[in-house]
Amino acid sequence: MYNNHQGIYTIRGDMCYENKLMANTALPGRPPAESICLTVSEQDRNSATPKRKRRLRFTPVIVTNVFIGILVFSSLVFLEYGPTPVTKLGFYCKDPTISLPYKGDSVSLFLVLGGSIIGPLLLMTAIELYREKCFNKRLGGEIWFWFRDFMIGLIFNLVLTQVGKVVIGEHRPHFLDTCLPDTGQTCVPGEFVPEYKCTNTFYSNYIITDSSRSFPSGHASVSVYTSLFCAFYVQLRLSSRHLRSVIKPFIIACVLLWSVTCCFTRITDYRHHWWDVLAGLILGIGCVGYTIIALCKPFEIPLISSKTHRPSASTTTLLDVKNKDATSVII
Repeated sequence: MYNNHQGIYTIRGDMCYENKLMANTALPGRPPAESICLTVSEQDRNSATPKRKRRLRFTPVIVTNVFIGILVFSSLVFLEYGPTPVTKLGFYCKDPTISLPYKGDSVSLFLVLGGSIIGPLLLMTAIELYREKCFNKRLGGEIWFWFRDFMIGLIFNLVLTQVGKVVIGEHRPHFLDTCLPDTGQTCVPGEFVPEYKCTNTFYSNYIITDSSRSFPSGHASVSVYTSLFCAFYVQLRLSSRHLRSVIKPFIIACVLLWSVTCCFTRITDYRHHWWDVLAGLILGIGCVGYTIIALCKPFEIPLISSKTHRPSASTTTLLDVKNKDATSVII
């Protein structure tokens, strides 16, 4: 307890603010009253308030969201692995742009999807834990908030990519090596072949069908979307004041390197043409721009550290000591 030279005696506690946050208003013509600032702990406040059990309610909005999520996920799986109709594309005989050998994937489909889902989740968990310094309900809420918006944009990106592959389509650089069309050896070089039949029995039907789904690049669109979203997230959620200057740019460079690796390996593996990768890059940029502007509202305002500006979790009570007629106000 100490005297602040204004007639107010205050007991300082862990969550008790400076006296400049409190205003004491007395009746006209009477001196300010002496007050005591008492701090009620979080545990006492919770024990005094009866807790109500929250029941999970299946509102129409929740049911609709779940239904749309299941429908979109099923559609993506069906478009990728199901017997969906593929646009029958002809080819030019002995075309060098589609005569390269099939080498497989340096970055597989499961790796790019797993890295684009698990990677951001781990990154968000680490950064939010660094901001909160402990595990609590606020930590889980922040992680869910950011990861939810990220996943909505990612699914939107995947839908556009898969529809483009099925509707537009294009022969991959290894099309002739994978398909082995029956007219490939008898046609005249430069002749357009509209009708053909794949005769290669070494590869599965999925690989043969996928050899005509080059445009746009799914690896490029997904990896670019993931990298740019994570870069914006790190830039705004990770305060530079509490880190050395090189750590934050290093993290951003690492997440951007993910998209660079995925894009360039699609060309070096002969899985895509350069214009396929460029189209996927533009699609990823467009989707991340939509997600940031339309969904992630906190991106519009500068975010501050919740640790230093968090409001007090305790309840402060002002008790009038001398003048019971005085009115005390907490700001």
